[in-house]
Amino acid sequence: MVTSRLQTDIAAAELESSENRMFLRVYIEDVSPPFTEKQMLKSLDEIDSWCETRTSADIGLSIGKLTMDLFRTILASRLLNRVSSLNLSADPDDGLALGPECAEYLAQASDLSNIRNLLLCSQELQDEGAVAIADSTNWTNLESLYLRYNEFTIDGIQALVLSKNFPSLRELELEGNDLEDDAVDILVDSELCSRLERITVTVDDLSDEALDRLHDFFGERITL
Repeated sequence: MVTSRLQTDIAAAELESSENRMFLRVYIEDVSPPFTEKQMLKSLDEIDSWCETRTSADIGLSIGKLTMDLFRTILASRLLNRVSSLNLSADPDDGLALGPECAEYLAQASDLSNIRNLLLCSQELQDEGAVAIADSTNWTNLESLYLRYNEFTIDGIQALVLSKNFPSLRELELEGNDLEDDAVDILVDSELCSRLERITVTVDDLSDEALDRLHDFFGERITL
């Protein structure tokens, strides 16, 4: 394994390369005073230029402690068009969840077709955010969607699992969102759920009958 690294003012990129694999991880450094949107965009664009000679690499971008302004800056970066794994999850202890607006901006982004893995956990997306994601046509190649602890009710879950915009999805994480007996009917009748390889849900409020239905339908594909 060979590793090369680029350091900008506030971000770092590490490229791991081996005979059969190249993966680029992008980190945002903890700097003081806090960086501006202009600094963020400049650093991401520098990394994008560095990547131009490394087009075969899978790029993973993980950024925490986001403000809405910084989130919009990320969406404006050229680098985003190269990203295959995007982690914009919040830390529940930071109190910096972006809310439904985050999902709406992401759903309207110009080109996210390269993204195969998307993590938006603990962002308090609520049902409004779930609908925005479900209605977006950005997810042609999305394989894994992690939406833990986002305050979804049955309406948000229904929007996601009945959506026709996830043709490649194989893994769905909904842990920490409200799942009641009526939602189980939606899951087991969903074409999307029938082809998932793995789904994660929270079942604290389910009856024994509903729990049995989940086990019968998903078998080993479900994590409770």
